Amino acid sequence: MSRRPRVYYFGMITTDAYGRAVGERIYSGAATRKMLLVTAALRSVGHLAAVVSLPFVGTKAARAGYRGILQTEQGVPVAFLPTLRSKYFRKVVGPLVLACFAARRVRRGDTVILYNHAIELLPALAILRLKGRSVVHDIEDAPNPETRGIRRLMSRVSFFAIFRFTRSRKMVVSEEVARLLDLDDYVVVRGVARFPDADTRPMGAARWEELRGGGDLRLHFGGSLVAANGVDLFCEAIALLAESEDRMSRPVTFTITGVGDMDKIRDAATRIQGRGKLKVEILPELSVDEFVEAISHCHGALSLRRPGAGNADTTFPSKVIEITAAGMALVSTRLGDVAEIYDRSAYFLDDYSPRALAEIIVAMSGDTDGVARVAEDGFRTAKRHFSLVNVGNQMTRLFQE
Repeated sequence: MSRRPRVYYFGMITTDAYGRAVGERIYSGAATRKMLLVTAALRSVGHLAAVVSLPFVGTKAARAGYRGILQTEQGVPVAFLPTLRSKYFRKVVGPLVLACFAARRVRRGDTVILYNHAIELLPALAILRLKGRSVVHDIEDAPNPETRGIRRLMSRVSFFAIFRFTRSRKMVVSEEVARLLDLDDYVVVRGVARFPDADTRPMGAARWEELRGGGDLRLHFGGSLVAANGVDLFCEAIALLAESEDRMSRPVTFTITGVGDMDKIRDAATRIQGRGKLKVEILPELSVDEFVEAISHCHGALSLRRPGAGNADTTFPSKVIEITAAGMALVSTRLGDVAEIYDRSAYFLDDYSPRALAEIIVAMSGDTDGVARVAEDGFRTAKRHFSLVNVGNQMTRLFQE
């Protein structure tokens, strides 16, 4: 009986389950969610797909090294390769571990997808090319122009090596990336979300009943909370809201999750403390289940990536898909393909200013039916573009000659 071809998705991610297995509390970011969901999309249309990760653990980890672990995460097989606590030794040894996996496990007819352009991927790429294996470059973003020094040089070298020595048909995160790289042959995979097949409306009817009954408007802000992702904009906007809270038709509660400049948010929250219509809840370092529970009570969420910051204009924020797939109304800046995809099914800032954000929040507080309608339209847009089967079918082109 002949062996069916496999698809391996190479990257450097960790998951909550991996953290529990090695006894460490580990942050799982957007790359983790994308790789797991893209692999699930491939499996939903019949491909034998798995994630292969060179994981990272914090420098405060209890042990110097960790053995390899094979797990199933959200229905997706994940091979976590052996790794080291020291980031310097890991950068030397880790690429060789990944290259050994490529040499021993990837057979004729298999395809490997390389996530982005980490320099640790280069030895594995060399092995795969020497063995004549098919390798696809998943271009999440180009080298960040704001990076300086040796990191910038390494990023550019690894990007162009992976770009040059993988298949001409690329996997890209947005049409804008394809345009800037002057690509003729590519498949756009902006992201993926899970939807129960029967779902035609967003989950969480109770939250909308509470809102219509006079409850707080609850807005989520999370992810990597740094300046480029709108931390300063958010803090200045809530200060403006505090000065004119009489304009708000109901109280507004902000639920903050993620990592980053939490001190800025705490300072902003302290300054508005005691205001009758504004509240900030800070919930850092949540597990996946805790995060899902937290956002299940929210009616909307903020995606505030600053236009022109790093790769902001070429990427497609995974946060946008997470927000709308979770049935929340999207409040977003205009970036890349986001406004084109969501059009009238989201709230978009007229300009990148605290006043523009504050005005949207004031308007949302007085129009609960409108918020619910935007959430429902955004949910349907997300399901139409980002369901497992839709994305899996699109990605099949990557493996065709």
